[in-house]
Amino acid sequence: MSKFIQYELWKDCKCGCAFCYNKGEPSSNKLHRLNLVKEKLLSEEIDLFDEIGFIGGEFFDGQLENLEIKNRFYELFKICSDRYKDLKLNKICICTSLIFDVKNYLLDFLEFLKELNLLSITVLCTSYDTKYRFYTEERENLWKNNLIYLHEKYPTLKIHTETLLTQDFINKVLNDEFDIITFCKEYYTTIDYIEPSSGFYYNNKIEMAKKLPDFFPTKRSFIEFIKKTVFEQQSINLNDLLNPHLRANVLYYTNNNEDMVIRGRQQNPDRRVLKKVTVKDLDFGDEVRTVPQIYKDFDRGFIDSDCSMLDVVRLIIQTTAGD
Repeated sequence: MSKFIQYELWKDCKCGCAFCYNKGEPSSNKLHRLNLVKEKLLSEEIDLFDEIGFIGGEFFDGQLENLEIKNRFYELFKICSDRYKDLKLNKICICTSLIFDVKNYLLDFLEFLKELNLLSITVLCTSYDTKYRFYTEERENLWKNNLIYLHEKYPTLKIHTETLLTQDFINKVLNDEFDIITFCKEYYTTIDYIEPSSGFYYNNKIEMAKKLPDFFPTKRSFIEFIKKTVFEQQSINLNDLLNPHLRANVLYYTNNNEDMVIRGRQQNPDRRVLKKVTVKDLDFGDEVRTVPQIYKDFDRGFIDSDCSMLDVVRLIIQTTAGD
């Protein structure tokens, strides 16, 4: 099984998404973070991993304007190139919003990866949401046009899209306003799904929901979403939905400019302690029957239940096994 390590370089991003988990976080010292990540890439620890990911913030919307920062950023991928030549690296994941002119910085970077023979193992990881990310039609069209343009220019480049399982998204799928299969074909991408969370900025999901209606979904609507997408349309593989094995084993990141690390699947496959859930938790009643989480980074999941989305998915997998 592959092992995945991910590095957050900095928080800087111009998108200003209202739900961003980094909202309110201070700007990172880019040179410090780049030096730290370079050190990690050259350490013995990296030999445990064959997949490497880089996440912001954003990298290609003016963040590389400073030549020293750009050169240090590019150095990271020269190290990746050496690992690839030594048959120690199988995949590079680079997160980007793609809500900017890709011709300014991203194309030069992709050409650089091409020169290093890394383009074939590179996955651009972007995001699409039906509410609060694209607060103008122009921003959404820019994102869509960028995906089409990048596919035409680099047909072998893989582009992966993450979507928050917001109430708005679930509603649009249930009401046939958003077709997952058509979307993936039209924009040459695949979709993975994320449980909504309150992030660093909001104290909890109740506070956040007052500011951002239709963000956290109800448990009942999520179950209806699974019924439609998994069992009727077969547009989602239930075993892949919210699967923690699609996430990084280790994540280096910053919180209030403090260097942090989460070490995951080596000790715990979910990077958290799961609650106990019974079949009764799938009922649509108001009462919540869960054991409190021992470890919790953000307030996440349903607006009307403390049961996690992943617990619901796993329970459905268990109850439908052999059908």
